[in-house]
Amino acid sequence: RQDGVKEPSFFFGTTASGQDILTCLASGARFSLILAVVVATVNLVVGAIIGAIEGYYGGKVDMIIERIIDILGSIPFMVVITLLKYHMEGNNQVLILFIAFFLTGWISMAGRTRMQFYRFKNQEYVLAAIENGVEELGFSDHIMLPDHSQIGIRGEYEVLDNYIESINALKEKYKDKIKIHIGLEAEAMHYYFPYYRHLLESGKVEYLICGNHCEVAGNRLKFFFSSKTTKKDIKKYTSSLIEGMNTGLFIYVAHPDYFMGSYNEWNHFTKRISKKIIKTAVKKDIPLEFNFGGVRCRERFFNKEYRLPYPYDKFWILAKKMGAKVILGYDAHSPRDFNYEVNKQGFEMVEKLGLNPIEKLDL
Repeated sequence: RQDGVKEPSFFFGTTASGQDILTCLASGARFSLILAVVVATVNLVVGAIIGAIEGYYGGKVDMIIERIIDILGSIPFMVVITLLKYHMEGNNQVLILFIAFFLTGWISMAGRTRMQFYRFKNQEYVLAAIENGVEELGFSDHIMLPDHSQIGIRGEYEVLDNYIESINALKEKYKDKIKIHIGLEAEAMHYYFPYYRHLLESGKVEYLICGNHCEVAGNRLKFFFSSKTTKKDIKKYTSSLIEGMNTGLFIYVAHPDYFMGSYNEWNHFTKRISKKIIKTAVKKDIPLEFNFGGVRCRERFFNKEYRLPYPYDKFWILAKKMGAKVILGYDAHSPRDFNYEVNKQGFEMVEKLGLNPIEKLDL
């Protein structure tokens, strides 16, 4: 004490220039908290917007944004800081810190928002199924492939885990109202059989449906059928489909008469091909799907015959005669596809053909 003035005390001491270290720490903490709140808020808003765009539009938009995220996410944080300081020397250090934290900070929020959009999209199907009296619902989107991309046909491989997670969440949420199963519709592509087997054995999916749309051709996927489908194309389709049935990977075959959607006539060749498919299905005890997705397509002229692309009645007459198991598939690409009225023609066809479809699969 000097002249009645109490000597100041500093809990953390002082700097060489006499500044109170505790005061400096408090000031720094305040700055850090303000920066953290600002960065977190910006990341939250930007991430939610970008994730919503991905989830809503999907397809090419989703793929492009995901590739950008992959690039940004692969850059180490210290590299970002170093590059920013090098190229923005003389700029406000706070701005550099903000850019560094923002550059990749929004990615996590974008991923979560994107997944929520997928979840809500799938939820519409669940609610429509419940409304139309469906007791068990199987989700079987076109399989996501690790080495090939088909925008507009199937999701990117990177969304597989999100897809499974969203279905599992719906399974839990609506467990008292409907039983939900997770599956995928996959082509009988020999190249991917090990991948299919892994999905089943790991328990990621409960089942696979064989929907044979395309084949691996070099580094791309090539559709079996086109506006100029040939006998050679149908033979490839049939050979691939039979190989798939022989693997035991698939619980049933989707639209086995799919080839009639691009071939103009039923003749000795198509009858022989159909017999091969049906014979294998009977031997392996694999149901063939009478696909209502084809029923919802418009009838049109094929050569001189005005008909649906598929199901094709003569194929199913043959299937009944040969004793094949038949299962009905909504092939719902929209929640409204569960409605009886849009599938009425399909049920009438089944009755007219005298088919006796099985009502349940053992999963």
